[in-house]
Amino acid sequence: MIISLIGMSSAGKTYWAKRIEQFGYVRFSCDDLIEELLQSELRDKGYVGLADIAEWMGHPYEERYQQASKKYLEAEEAAMNHILDVVEAKTNGATPKIVVDTTGSAIYTSAKILKRLRELTQIVYLEIPNEQKGKMAKAFIQDPKPVIWGDAFSLQSYENPKKGLIRCYPLLLEYRSKQYEKLADFTIKYEDHRSHTLDVDGFIRHISTQ
Repeated sequence: MIISLIGMSSAGKTYWAKRIEQFGYVRFSCDDLIEELLQSELRDKGYVGLADIAEWMGHPYEERYQQASKKYLEAEEAAMNHILDVVEAKTNGATPKIVVDTTGSAIYTSAKILKRLRELTQIVYLEIPNEQKGKMAKAFIQDPKPVIWGDAFSLQSYENPKKGLIRCYPLLLEYRSKQYEKLADFTIKYEDHRSHTLDVDGFIRHISTQ
């Protein structure tokens, strides 16, 4: 089985990808490839590693954001293309066990990439319910992650930038939820993928029985 995991940042994609890897699956991490592709760009500006990408990219109200987010998406597109090329090569006459750990912004890659992802993998969305999105917004403000905002951010005349982020982040999460649902072949409910009793066999069964 070839699985790709989609969902918001901190939804649990990497956690489950690593657990599935322990059961003989080959794991591909988009975050790791993006970091590798951006390494020279980050180093030139004094940043190191994935943890610094959010600071390098900045926020949508900052001047550097447009150019940096464009470079980030270009790196993500290249990372996804590379992974899907490898997946396609491995499926030639075989049925490999692969899990692809995508980023939260995978939905912003090109229609061609998303079409290949659908054709080559079983797309699994790790759902986050509405009551958890407020907590995720607060966590983002305290510890920002690299975010592609699309058209979800706007700054009102009465707002300072931080208040604008606080107001718009839940809107971004709501938009993304709808896009993940459209893209996914399978959805695993929050209470299931966060359950302490769910093991990898159970995770795979959730996919197989839908």
